[in-house]
Amino acid sequence: MTVPYAGGNGGAYPSQVVGPVNGLTATLTAGNLNNGSGTLVYTVSGTPTVTSPATTTFPLNIGGQSCNATVGQGNQLDVGGISANTYFADANTMNTSGKYFSANVKYGASMPIFDGLMFDVVSTGGTYFKPILKNVTGKPILVHINTAAHSVNEGRQLIGLTIPPSIEQGIDSNDIVFWTGPPIGTTPTAPITGTNYSAEVSELFLAVRVATGSPDTYRFYRFLYQIVEFNGEKVMFTTLQRVL
Repeated sequence: MTVPYAGGNGGAYPSQVVGPVNGLTATLTAGNLNNGSGTLVYTVSGTPTVTSPATTTFPLNIGGQSCNATVGQGNQLDVGGISANTYFADANTMNTSGKYFSANVKYGASMPIFDGLMFDVVSTGGTYFKPILKNVTGKPILVHINTAAHSVNEGRQLIGLTIPPSIEQGIDSNDIVFWTGPPIGTTPTAPITGTNYSAEVSELFLAVRVATGSPDTYRFYRFLYQIVEFNGEKVMFTTLQRVL
């Protein structure tokens, strides 16, 4: 953990041990400040008792100056920022009802998280899956949700919904999405030009309250996901954009 400073006088500072906080301890080896600007390097050790996006904050005090240093925040998209990812899971496993993509995702990947809400997929068998948002923090999260399944022209709106800690919230209009699209031979109810009709594309518009006040503060996201089956794997493509 690195902590920048300015106005150093070249003086010596003692070693420090801060914590434990949430199971973690920050340790600073004794040294000398630079004249002017510099960086203090703390070694963080231990076993965390919380998981990202929950954060751990260390109160620091050195040379008569104090500040807080926070770890575990992860990467936060700027407004207009876009993140695209691909996730893989065994197809036979995910065709079994009750299996979670997050529990079976390959290659060390982590599922998308929007300000404490993790997107996940739960299989309901070989035909459908259920897309969900799960609150992975220790506090309730207020959201506004709009979803659209374009290939079947369905949508769902959940306004002012509070998701308690550790609770899973279904987001599709009827809580089922085709693994590979509606059966061949059915008549689509939405335009499919330029798309793979055999792989249903769904879209999520999400507003997450990140601070209360007058007015409250929200972050707005647009999230698209599509799952195809290829070489014995379920392959999920996602695109996340921070809108506001």
